[in-house]
Amino acid sequence: MDTEPLSVSARTSCNGRVLTPDGTIEDRSYQLIEEIGSGASATVWRGRERASGREVAVKVLHEEQMEHPTAVARFLQERAILLSLRHDNIVRVRDLIVTRDGTLALVMDLVHGGNLRDYLTQRGTLPTAEAAALLAQVADGLNAAHVRSVVHRDLKPDNVLVDRALDGTPRARLTDFGIARVLDAPGLTTSGMVVGTPNYMAPELIEGGLPGPAIDVYAFGMMFYELLVGRPPYADQLQSTILVRHLRAAPRRRAGIPKQAWALIKACVQRDPARRPSAAALAVALRQVALEETGVAALPRLAEDLGRIPPRPRRAVASASLVALAVVTSAFAGFGGRHMLGGYLQVEPGHAAPRASAPAVSPPSTVPTASPQPTGTPSAAAVSSAPPAPSRSRAGLPDGVGGNGPVQVPLPDVFGPWRCSSGIAYSAGQGALVRPCSAAGPAVRVKGLMLGGKSGTKVDLTVAVHDADTDADVVTPNTCAGLSPTPAALEMSCGPFDVRPPRGHRYVVVVSWKYASVTSMPGGSVRGDPFTW
Repeated sequence: MDTEPLSVSARTSCNGRVLTPDGTIEDRSYQLIEEIGSGASATVWRGRERASGREVAVKVLHEEQMEHPTAVARFLQERAILLSLRHDNIVRVRDLIVTRDGTLALVMDLVHGGNLRDYLTQRGTLPTAEAAALLAQVADGLNAAHVRSVVHRDLKPDNVLVDRALDGTPRARLTDFGIARVLDAPGLTTSGMVVGTPNYMAPELIEGGLPGPAIDVYAFGMMFYELLVGRPPYADQLQSTILVRHLRAAPRRRAGIPKQAWALIKACVQRDPARRPSAAALAVALRQVALEETGVAALPRLAEDLGRIPPRPRRAVASASLVALAVVTSAFAGFGGRHMLGGYLQVEPGHAAPRASAPAVSPPSTVPTASPQPTGTPSAAAVSSAPPAPSRSRAGLPDGVGGNGPVQVPLPDVFGPWRCSSGIAYSAGQGALVRPCSAAGPAVRVKGLMLGGKSGTKVDLTVAVHDADTDADVVTPNTCAGLSPTPAALEMSCGPFDVRPPRGHRYVVVVSWKYASVTSMPGGSVRGDPFTW
């Protein structure tokens, strides 16, 4: 077992209790061999299970993320989603590890060969047939997710891994469902934030609409374009410029892009989400393009980008104020803002994109479109009249990738920040993680979180406040009866509740649980970190 917290770079092992896909709990040990990827919330390692010698990928949640319940919930949601998506073109998850120091990690299939971003960096551009064949597999994986009402929300070359099938042909596998959305389920996105990577974000998502399968199809079209010409169609150093181009422009066909490939790209980036093809239809059409374009050489990389391969774009969290800026400045673009549109075709408000000379992909009777999704999109006037956002900090913008640094807008609160326990209790038989949390202010605000768990199990959570020195109850406990996790709603919260114990003492939040549906299953409790109020 890990005996003390380690920095990500210092870790050489990941040992602890494992929740397996079939729901059993075991002790396992993994050796971490080398880091193969890192993001804002987690680091991925090439690892080896000590008992079997099998090589795996181990995705370790960063220590600072353990203090944020939403980050933990997203991590657990990714596991639940991947367990439900068994497909050859989706990376499979194996185990969930909880180490002794409270770190969370996912054990997944190890995919040799890197991601599609690496593949494109090495090649510059891909021949149309090769790009279409790879993306047909991505469409297969997307379709498997969409039929289960899962929207990926961050489709881009970085999240497509490429290895080799048994016959030596490239095989594409979707990964990183960390911000995926299960339709008709509560979202985990912070209010006022739009989550995604600017170069691939659909207009309706930028404008505040609910993410549906069509946003993945839009990102798919952006990615197809990028594989053929070497960069996304709207790449720029500024996030706001990219967002405006998504809202007001249309991609321009580059010389040499085959007619049918261009027709597919145009279909994917239709401004009306209901007119975009389904992932299943894309898979069929792409395989036809791959057959027709076999033997045709790749296009040269765009002249203005020769010798400058942009760094990997990182997922951005765009604040409401930045999105408002994009909507407002899109009006400026209509009056001659050439930099904002960058020479791309301009789309007048309320009109579809200019019709391309290429024919439609196929008649509606043969290419089904994605079901219309409710957007809840505010008007530009409504967005522009919103009150000024609070001051924000902005990270530096990497050159050539379109300003992918995160922009965060802190929300004011009369209470201090939530402080959740440094330790996590693992509820036996339930496979859930339990954390007590508190926040200080005019009162003491408390809640109990249960993250994950077997679907359908009913749990009674009780949140109490004890004197840290005598362990006596100081306020009446609050109980939330019959909480039941589902694959779509992994985070259960009992509270928050405001309590007012006597001032000047040390306190601790205690969360206990018992199973209402299976009375023979033992309950338990976990104590938070002591605090003074």
